[in-house]
Amino acid sequence: MNFTKLKDRVWKTVDWTARAGISLPGPLARASFGGFGAILWIAYALPFVPARRSFVALSKQFKSRSATRLFHAYVRNFTLMLFRVEQIRQGQNEAIGALLHIPERARFDHIISRGGAVFVMPHAHGSVTMAEALGQVHPLLLFVRATKDDERAAWQRQYYDQMTCDVIDVRRADDVVASRTMLSALRNGSIILGGGDFIKAAPEMQDNPAEDVVRATAFGQPVGAMRWPARFASKVGVPIVPVTIQQTKTQLILHMGEEIEATDIVSTTQTWMDGMVDLIKAYPTDWVFCLDRQWRRVLENASPGVSSGPDEQMSLDTTGDLKKVAGAE
Repeated sequence: MNFTKLKDRVWKTVDWTARAGISLPGPLARASFGGFGAILWIAYALPFVPARRSFVALSKQFKSRSATRLFHAYVRNFTLMLFRVEQIRQGQNEAIGALLHIPERARFDHIISRGGAVFVMPHAHGSVTMAEALGQVHPLLLFVRATKDDERAAWQRQYYDQMTCDVIDVRRADDVVASRTMLSALRNGSIILGGGDFIKAAPEMQDNPAEDVVRATAFGQPVGAMRWPARFASKVGVPIVPVTIQQTKTQLILHMGEEIEATDIVSTTQTWMDGMVDLIKAYPTDWVFCLDRQWRRVLENASPGVSSGPDEQMSLDTTGDLKKVAGAE
């Protein structure tokens, strides 16, 4: 079972059970979503589902974190994400907005005061909820590529339609309409928030305008990286900012990399990819796409990392408070 099929099956299960869970009193509602983590643990245990391989490969990047401990934190973040997305679907948007925390708020305000910006992120558990929270404080266009599965896509549209920010599904939108919408948003000073970790096999040529990817490296391995961030940022003259989202029980935390001025497509793409990979390494258990087949191959072929990784960072414990996780799980 590949990552896409796993997601489709999980979301179909979520669809009919989440409505009941969200209607329970506060603590019980949150606890009811914990059961969804069992689906991931089953996938982790089954030999024909490569989830364990993905986390073994990811754990190679850190000196002191086992695959199982990384997966344990990943599951916690996953179930918290399900609860919060269901809150959006049920119209509880104010509760999501109240979670927003931007440690570098002054720098964030300075970036958006100058006009639009492209925030390129790895797919994090908190991506959708961060888009909702940020959309409550600044105009934002969420760039998504919804699933091909029509049933799950319909479920996704239910919470996209409830969001404060604008949402464009580039899988189903006309290419010309999508491009014009994104360029218009940037020119009007909006943030575009979109995933930068859709990757393909690295193309032979470094930059072929006929392809939608550029040859770049991630974790020291060649990949085909999306060209859209550099393309749109250079057209409008706005910065690219690699970002990621960290979840806790009480906060959605926006972590920002350095601003990147868009110049040529190739070097700009490599620069934001480097920034995004640094954020993935800093917050690996918030990274949804570590289960993706293309990323698993990248991680399996990557040289072992030297970082002490999340053991030395702030992470989410079982009560949701921020704490040092070294030896805590």
